Amino acid sequence: MLKAQSFLHCQLTRYELYLSLLLFLLIVLYMVFKLDESYTPSKVSIRAGDGFHNLKEIKTVELVKPTGWVYLSLSGVDPR
Repeated sequence: MLKAQSFLHCQLTRYELYLSLLLFLLIVLYMVFKLDESYTPSKVSIRAGDGFHNLKEIKTVELVKPTGWVYLSLSGVDPR
């Protein structure tokens, strides 16, 4: 019993680094301006980073009364 607790303690206190890579080439939003004008955004800002402390804006889009699907390409090429 004592050995099992020591082993468990070692597992919980050991630090391991993990790497996750997420790539988004396209963000698609569905908006209907006429249904709710007050909550439909007029500007969308896309930011990227590895935490809240270092987010950098990579794209900003101004929207004028959006209706339907809004495609935001992050690769520079529209994949539609």
